[in-house]
Amino acid sequence: MTKDEAHHSCRNDFERLLLWGQGLSVVDGDLDDVLIHAQELHDQVLTLLLRLGTAVLQGLSRDPSVLSQVMMEQCDDLRSLLETTEAMLREPESDEPARPYTPAGSDASEYGTTEVAEEITIYTDCLLDLSPALDNPALDINVGGSGEPPGQAKESFTVSSDEALIYCRRIRDRFEPLPKYLVERLAKANVNRATVLRDRRSRSAKPGILVTDDITESLFSSADYRLTDTTKSTAPSSSVFSSIAQPKATAREILGFNDNSSDATFASFSTTASAIGLGRPRVPPLPAMSGDGFDCPICSLHTIGVRNRKDWK
Repeated sequence: MTKDEAHHSCRNDFERLLLWGQGLSVVDGDLDDVLIHAQELHDQVLTLLLRLGTAVLQGLSRDPSVLSQVMMEQCDDLRSLLETTEAMLREPESDEPARPYTPAGSDASEYGTTEVAEEITIYTDCLLDLSPALDNPALDINVGGSGEPPGQAKESFTVSSDEALIYCRRIRDRFEPLPKYLVERLAKANVNRATVLRDRRSRSAKPGILVTDDITESLFSSADYRLTDTTKSTAPSSSVFSSIAQPKATAREILGFNDNSSDATFASFSTTASAIGLGRPRVPPLPAMSGDGFDCPICSLHTIGVRNRKDWK
């Protein structure tokens, strides 16, 4: 790899690393918020950044004469950041020891331009490969308190049992603004409720409990087989069985009427009452106006001298 190719490769890796930082909002502190709750990702990212910065510092230290005053100050800042990162990775929880950066001097001459460019490319690729894990991290659950922000100590509760302490933790995780005394009271109430439920389940599971009944019906009783008296219906009064049906009046009683109180003609009776009365025609009632005579409704003759029903018939 020539010097120009190495320069182009480093330029390409710089642009990729810049896009990686923008995608994870490194400047806004989003990456710090993720790493503080994921210890494994925290160690991996810091180790890769330490080695990447070490490689960059080694490449810049190969020819210090070409560095400007500004670049020298930037190298000093990078060196201090590498020392801080190395101190953070020296904690007992770190599984892999960090490789410190190589200072400008004898060891720097062992790395050529090609080796430095290839090392920068490798560490940049590793950081880009961690992007999916950083977007959806597997957060730790109180691993030794390392995932908690500084100044946020673990809250302690004054309760009488471990079960109540578990309830306190659950209530606090769900309702953070609640005061401590209320959390402890709610935990105690949950413990009492759980105890009562366990007692009820144990009593219901005990065998040999006989159920006594006062029912004397042989159909339902399991111990006393005695016959009872005949029971009576308790149907409401509005039921069709509550009263005995009365016999209906006969048709002849319905047809009973007073002949003298009707003004109907013989034709009307021949079509109604005579049809019901087995087809026999009936004499119409005596007309009311009989002083000067009247016309007979049957033969249409003028009739005089009829005074009573007998004469009329």
